[in-house]
Amino acid sequence: MLGVMFFALLALVLASTIALMSFSPTALAKKRDQEGQCEELTTSALNQAFYKLKQEPGFRGTVRVGHDRAWAVVTFDPSVASSSAVPVSVNLFDATTPTKGSLGRLLPPNSVQLFARAKVGPTTLTVENVLHAPPFEYSIATSGALVASGPMLVAGVKELSGSSLPPESELEPGHVASNGSVSLAGPSTRITGDVKAVGTVSSSGAVVEGQIEEHHSEVALPSIPVTSYDPGTDPAIVRTLDPSYPGLTVDGLARRAGSLVLNVSGLQLQNGLLYVDGNLTVNGGVSGLGAIVCTGDVTVNGGGTLSTTNLAAIVAKGRVTLNGTSGSRGYFRGLVYSETGLEASYLTLVGAFVQRSVSGSGEIKLTGCDVVYDPAAVQIAWEIPGFGPGGGGFQGGARLADGLTASDFFDKTTGHFDSTRVDSERVPYSYLGASYSSLEEAVSSQDGASPPKLPDNSGGRYPSWEAFFQAGHDRYRAQLAYMDKLNQARSSPALFHGKFSLDLNQFLNSSDRMRVVFWRDL
Repeated sequence: MLGVMFFALLALVLASTIALMSFSPTALAKKRDQEGQCEELTTSALNQAFYKLKQEPGFRGTVRVGHDRAWAVVTFDPSVASSSAVPVSVNLFDATTPTKGSLGRLLPPNSVQLFARAKVGPTTLTVENVLHAPPFEYSIATSGALVASGPMLVAGVKELSGSSLPPESELEPGHVASNGSVSLAGPSTRITGDVKAVGTVSSSGAVVEGQIEEHHSEVALPSIPVTSYDPGTDPAIVRTLDPSYPGLTVDGLARRAGSLVLNVSGLQLQNGLLYVDGNLTVNGGVSGLGAIVCTGDVTVNGGGTLSTTNLAAIVAKGRVTLNGTSGSRGYFRGLVYSETGLEASYLTLVGAFVQRSVSGSGEIKLTGCDVVYDPAAVQIAWEIPGFGPGGGGFQGGARLADGLTASDFFDKTTGHFDSTRVDSERVPYSYLGASYSSLEEAVSSQDGASPPKLPDNSGGRYPSWEAFFQAGHDRYRAQLAYMDKLNQARSSPALFHGKFSLDLNQFLNSSDRMRVVFWRDL
């Protein structure tokens, strides 16, 4: 019995000695050195991934640093993640809703979940890093000066519902940013959020409920390439306009070469884009869903009503002026962007209002306006004719096949929308709800009836049924060419879902907005 106890004690002493040897000062120093290298390698890999995302927000590749015996990896590729024993990273910069990422984490839109794993000898370290680029958040933002006089309220809403704003007690903070100076004057001028200025802030007779931050660093502002929205003159999809109309309704694409005046009843947008290569004057206000893009000045006289169906973008290289009437304020809901200057008076402006000059000049001037930030106005989208639900929007001739979307016409190899994919299989010939697999079948099925009227309201008819059906395919090809032009100018996820969009966030460098919201060692 004593012998057994002796050997047991001896084994315990030996085990203790081995354990102590394994944690000798030399071994401990080596382990700490490896842990330090792992920290440096994961940081390097994450920094390189961040740089890749800065250059290409849609990056979904792999980043490796180090060598065979000391390395780290960040990857969006599931197969590489599996072989490297690291959770796969997730890029949600083009997401519009919260999405579940790796390890079950719920991620917000415009975010990236990064995992970096390092290995040095037997020592490993895995780090999780979540980056978030919050949406553009300012009610008013300018590269120059802001001059505003009351009565004025600057606030925000989470979401507009119905035809009226919530009570003031339920409004969200509304923020103001200027890369110049800010001058706020009463009477009854109230800013519910923060005011940031590179220069000074004068607030005589005004109340700022948030922080006043003078001598602030410059705020990143979007830069919209105005002329990239020029739809061209292809008559298959673009309506060419005269110099003036009493009023105008735009569905689809319309273009004016030169200035345009709407004399009385304003502009109605019905999933429409109006491009004016000149100045635009609208008497009677703007309503509906869509966008105005103008190379010159835009003047809108008269406000509209507040409605969830009214959401318009005004984008101009020149000055934008919105005039209401003192004592009977109308509304403008949407996004307003000017490269030169923005002026508004006696209106309730619901949306986001931005002036950005390359030179840093220009200003925003507001008189007697309430300005309410609406997140829906930061990301305006409307259906592309022919690519909306059921392929609607074109006046016969051809129709998108069931189950297809605009993304089915995108060639990932070349990075372009491919108009040669428009054929009778993907876009069957169509008339009055009937679809045909070939041009011959489509023509022969009309039993000698007269071809349909032309869509230009001239009263004339297509010269033949063949011309009518071929025009359907021509519209799709022309639309894809315009979509590709927009996508090459600025990658737009909305295009792949059959929508045109004006999203301020697209025109901001993601790295300018990116913030680390979560970091942990696994």
